[in-house]
Amino acid sequence: MNDMKRIVNVLLLCMLPLGLLAQAPEGYYARAKGLKKEALKAAMKQIVGKATVLGYGSGAGKTWTGFYSTDRYNGNQVRDRYSNEVFYFSGSDSEQAATVVGGMNIEHSFPKSWWGGGKTQAYKDLFNLMPSESGINSKKGNFVMGKVLQAKHDNGCTKIGTGNAGDESTTVWEPADKWKGDFARTYFYMVTSYSDYNWTSEGTKMLDKNDWPTLKPWAYQLFLKWSREDPVDDIERERNEAVYKIQGNRNPFVDFPNLCEYIWGDSIDYAFSAENGGSVVPEPPTPEVLFCVSANSVALKALPGEVSAAVTLNLTLQHTEENVARVLASDGFEVSLGTDDTWTDEITLTGSGSFCVRLKPQEAGQYEGTLTVITRGMSDIVVTLSATVSEGVAFKEDFETGTKGSYAASTVDCTAATWYLKDALIAKDDNANDAYSLRMKGSGEAVMQTDKQGGCGVLSFYGGNFKNDTGTTVTVCYSTNEGASWETLATDLSFTGWTQYTFEVNATGSVRVKFEGGGVAAKRVNLDDVEMTDYSVATALDEIRGSVKASASQVYDLYGRRVNQRQAKGIFVVGGRKVVR
Repeated sequence: MNDMKRIVNVLLLCMLPLGLLAQAPEGYYARAKGLKKEALKAAMKQIVGKATVLGYGSGAGKTWTGFYSTDRYNGNQVRDRYSNEVFYFSGSDSEQAATVVGGMNIEHSFPKSWWGGGKTQAYKDLFNLMPSESGINSKKGNFVMGKVLQAKHDNGCTKIGTGNAGDESTTVWEPADKWKGDFARTYFYMVTSYSDYNWTSEGTKMLDKNDWPTLKPWAYQLFLKWSREDPVDDIERERNEAVYKIQGNRNPFVDFPNLCEYIWGDSIDYAFSAENGGSVVPEPPTPEVLFCVSANSVALKALPGEVSAAVTLNLTLQHTEENVARVLASDGFEVSLGTDDTWTDEITLTGSGSFCVRLKPQEAGQYEGTLTVITRGMSDIVVTLSATVSEGVAFKEDFETGTKGSYAASTVDCTAATWYLKDALIAKDDNANDAYSLRMKGSGEAVMQTDKQGGCGVLSFYGGNFKNDTGTTVTVCYSTNEGASWETLATDLSFTGWTQYTFEVNATGSVRVKFEGGGVAAKRVNLDDVEMTDYSVATALDEIRGSVKASASQVYDLYGRRVNQRQAKGIFVVGGRKVVR
């Protein structure tokens, strides 16, 4: 049932005259309050599972005397739920003593053979025992209750024939429509009160040995359907009261027609309450308040004088005091509602949504800032911003496209260049800025086989020891004559952590880079993101004008081009003065 049907049931129960409702003593079901499915079933077992049962048979203090109180109507007529035959109690029978009615048996609706026939409480429990016409009782036997698909016997009230117990075709019996809900609630009571029994015989087709659900899914699904289609009526309520007066326990599935839904049906996720007939519509859950941004930090990159690429963030704004949020960017950064929208220092979002952040045009350097997101009634959210503005990178080798899985020497085409790798390979290691990096032994080398055109202003790369290896060093060189000779930038460089190393090269023309291992031959290092900027040709005059004091290390040729001091042979400008070398 959905919530609307559950509400209707509550209203119907509230409209019933009080005299027609089952009268459980106050507090009788108190221990079941707030419980669900298996816990609820276990609590009900504790409440109703112990009964003071009559002796089995006829005479004073026996079953037929109980039937005289529970199943007598219309004078002395016996209520038979298995046939349409008419039977009467003897005129001498009474509530103190009653005898067997001719042509009838004491029928265990829940067959005694299912627990081995032991004369336990279940054997004598009046909720399970009913008077039955003997002929149909014999044909019913100990078959499971179910839907008959092809009847072999049909007396107009009870059918016996072929049906299904789950996926198994077997013999089943089926009660009349007007009694289906009654028997379903009887079975619910039995598997609740006696769930600790060891089921055997035909019962194993319907029952599992466990505390919950005990009934196999095919069975409880069918019985739930029958219980819904044939609701509790006055006959069941009156019998429940009569058995209670005799045994001291009740059938809770009669007292609360929807209890079965809380244990096996559509309400297993709802807590049960005995108030309002057990059909309480739960209070809707308190909406979860959500105020968050999809990241707590953002890193941006840009070139000098250009805005950075925009990063999109998602804002979640649900069930807050106000459904509006302001986003404020600190100096140097700006925000917008979309990449094509107006960029400004502050925007306003209504409800959840996305927004963008970027760095304004800046000079080369490192920048930091914040985004502050504000809504009424909630603590502000602060997102940390960082940005790197670097000179243009004309060459970047990230080793993401090269394939080399062994240390054997070979030439490999990688992302930016072709490399000769000896005692080196390309792998997914912890030291990598993306997925892959170069792993090189102390005996190895990595040499560019193709040139970078446009010279090299600054060379940078990341380096670090592979896992726990130590003792390996790296010498960094460059060549401007296709590898015929090499200039050394760093000798026996050792690593501490995963660090970016930067060297000023300032070489014109075509450039190659070489990394040579050293130190412990068998130990390894990682190298990644080898980057080179173009060599920017600036005149000595421009650079001197742009500084308070020209450095003596700044060397220029007679054309005003800055050159590497180690290459300086001839007439040059150094610190604004002519120098011959």
